[in-house]
Amino acid sequence: MSRLATHEYWEERYQQDPEPFDWLQRYSTCREFREALKKQLRPADTTLVVGAGSSRLPEELFADGHTKLTAVDWSSTCVGQLKERYARSQNLKIETAVMDARSMDFNDGSFDACIDKALLDAVLCSGDDAAQESARKLLAEIARVCKASESVFLLVSIEPPDVRLPLLKRPEFNWKVTSHPIAKPTSSLTAVAIAPASEPAASSHFLYVCARGGRGG
Repeated sequence: MSRLATHEYWEERYQQDPEPFDWLQRYSTCREFREALKKQLRPADTTLVVGAGSSRLPEELFADGHTKLTAVDWSSTCVGQLKERYARSQNLKIETAVMDARSMDFNDGSFDACIDKALLDAVLCSGDDAAQESARKLLAEIARVCKASESVFLLVSIEPPDVRLPLLKRPEFNWKVTSHPIAKPTSSLTAVAIAPASEPAASSHFLYVCARGGRGG
């Protein structure tokens, strides 16, 4: 599973399979997930989706009235495919960029909201010290590009609070963090876990709401 943290793996994956795919939860078909995001996001938010991959999340958020969207991924193959998909719809105006989410080109405080759906899980899949440092860099960058006064970072993960909260609650990120279990989808097409096959399957994924100012709740 440690290959999930490598650039080479994802380039190869998107070259072999360009079709849209959603890890863990899909916005349009997973009602509990959709309602949780709608509670936290505002239509006027400038929203960043990190590790966007081939997910349909940006398109489905756009169709639901969230029109100030930017999707980034470190795979140039993937971002090229996103550009082609978005271009096929004349009204779909979503910004895209090839970026490593651990070192992004955006100015401080550029976004009202950020969404990570399984990117942190992939970064941490090897479980070693290098993975922990990569995870810290990822979260530090997300904290930097989100507005310091009022913003929200939404993380979807396979890992429960006792595993994820110590990392998310580091004082330098200045987040008020709450966790919310979300039932796994019944369809295997949208319920893919980034975890060793030997581990027992839990009944839930987890949404972590990392808030500043008046956001969250």
